[in-house]
Amino acid sequence: MILVKWCLIDTLLGFENIIPAFSTLSFTLLVTSVVLVAAGGYVVNDYLDTDIDELNKSDKIIVGNTISKHAAWNIYVGLSLAGLLAAALPAYEIGNVNYVLIQVISGGLLWFYSYNYKRQLLIGNIVIAGLSAVVVFLPVYYEAMAEEKLYNIISVNFFFVKAYTAFAFLTTFSRELIKDMEDMEGDKIVGCRTFPIVAGIVPAKIMAIFFSLIVIAAVGYIQYYQYQSQDYISMIYFLVAVQLPSLWLVIKTARAKEKNDFCFASRLSKLVMLGGILSMLVFKYTL
Repeated sequence: MILVKWCLIDTLLGFENIIPAFSTLSFTLLVTSVVLVAAGGYVVNDYLDTDIDELNKSDKIIVGNTISKHAAWNIYVGLSLAGLLAAALPAYEIGNVNYVLIQVISGGLLWFYSYNYKRQLLIGNIVIAGLSAVVVFLPVYYEAMAEEKLYNIISVNFFFVKAYTAFAFLTTFSRELIKDMEDMEGDKIVGCRTFPIVAGIVPAKIMAIFFSLIVIAAVGYIQYYQYQSQDYISMIYFLVAVQLPSLWLVIKTARAKEKNDFCFASRLSKLVMLGGILSMLVFKYTL
């Protein structure tokens, strides 16, 4: 969110000699609210998932070992409420306190994800991928709403935001599928109906690889225009930081057989995400 603000919003508005309308304080609180709600989502996931975690990652269980379930619940409630409070001022500044519902809905989705969605066919994958995309989109949306005349200016340059939003969705969805394949054995025992369990490991691999190939192709499309504009620095960065790791991810996913293989692929997908996120810095200094 900070990179979206600093590298995309401020840079694009700077070309128009426009000072951002959304205050630094409100932006800081917006980021804080997202972090707190997401942190609450992690806590409630551990709180509700002790049965699955005992099968899939017994050596990493925190709730019930390091802290009690009662303490975990209180932490979850505290983080979630703090996240909603932090969202109040940003919503007020753009003139609509109803925007706090974004955090309310996000928190609710994270609860239902942990309680039920993650055990269902593709629903959990879509929820997490969608929320990841929302994180990219939020700073731009709040900036656009902070002052009406900025909406048209930002909309003209929405291509960059859409590209990063799509990247967040595609890479997160692919990684969620890989994680489902990694946890398939334990998930099957507790009655989950994730895509690898319902459709099989091969279709799950094909779908995960398909999304990675979309990322590779989309980046290649961008690189074509970078080459035409002689932006070789960005072109080489995307090749090294995004495309090659994505290709490696495709190969490792296709060859994966054991739990450790999928664990490695999941970590590799994080590397692809990091490479894509940091490309915003390249965007800022080469545009």
